[in-house]
Amino acid sequence: MLYPIEIKQNSSVTADMTSTFQILDIIPEKKRGTGAVICMCTMPGMLRENVLQIPYWYI
Repeated sequence: MLYPIEIKQNSSVTADMTSTFQILDIIPEKKRGTGAVICMCTMPGMLRENVLQIPYWYI
C-alpha cells in the first residue's frame, strides 16, 4: 500500500494540486491508500475522498 504525501508552502491548497497522486495507480501489485498534503493551513480537512489536508504544526 502506498500513501502519497506532498508538502506545500502555501496556506490554501486545492484538490487539483494532488492530481499527481493518481500516477501511483498504474504501479502493478500496489494500491494507493489515503494521501495527505502538509501545508500552512490552519485546520485539518479533506481535499478529496482519499486526500487529507494537514497543518504543518500537526507533525
